[in-house]
Amino acid sequence: MSLSRREFLKTTANGLAVAWLCGLAISRRAVASTVSPAVIRWLKEVDDLARAVKTQLPQTEWQRQMEALYRRVPLSDLLQLIDFETLVARAELPARGELFEGLSLPAVEELPTKPGSYRAVAGFRKGRSIPPHGHNHLVSSFLVLKGELRGRHFDRLRDDGEHVWIAPTIDRPFRQGDFSTVSQERDNVHWFTAERDESFMMDFGVAGLRPTGTTLPLPGQSERTAGRLYLDMTAQPLAKTTVGTRVARISEPEAYRIYG
Repeated sequence: MSLSRREFLKTTANGLAVAWLCGLAISRRAVASTVSPAVIRWLKEVDDLARAVKTQLPQTEWQRQMEALYRRVPLSDLLQLIDFETLVARAELPARGELFEGLSLPAVEELPTKPGSYRAVAGFRKGRSIPPHGHNHLVSSFLVLKGELRGRHFDRLRDDGEHVWIAPTIDRPFRQGDFSTVSQERDNVHWFTAERDESFMMDFGVAGLRPTGTTLPLPGQSERTAGRLYLDMTAQPLAKTTVGTRVARISEPEAYRIYG
């Protein structure tokens, strides 16, 4: 996952992100030799789940098991592994939206060299957001590492290419150690807004999936589409129907202009 999601910001942001990640990689080499067995075991389980959901594991079962893993995450060990203090000190948080960058872990012999899931970190200034959006062919999970965010989730009931019908499921504060998950079948649309400065989340996810039991893309999507589907939550009046609330799809630049 990279800043290519936000092409309209990439010229400035890419340079900051490269410098940040290069410096972070240097500092991580110093902590690789002190990794605790607990976090290694935990990361292996995360990786096993990622590989399973690519084959036979239903996406909602991935969510259930991932949430169980988060309830016993060795958070202090994970923060040490990613050298979180250095990460925060070097992060250049954007004026709008979120810093969202792929995160590589230190080379540890016990961990797979090719992980089953992508790993990313998201950082925010106070009041900044990941705009409301859904996903196709993807499961994802967020773990709050620092700060506080308002997290909102919605079930995505159906879509026609121009609109999406949603129903709210979660709306609450997320603080350090809190987590949420996303799949095609449950809580597909999410929206996070930082309530404190320097709020950070870690993301483990698997892309390129299909809805359970489905072999074709969703309506309005090409088979290659696996990106975000940004949604307009401010349109008035919102159309109320028997299958949820209808909201319009909008472009990425528009989503960041309104919500970022």
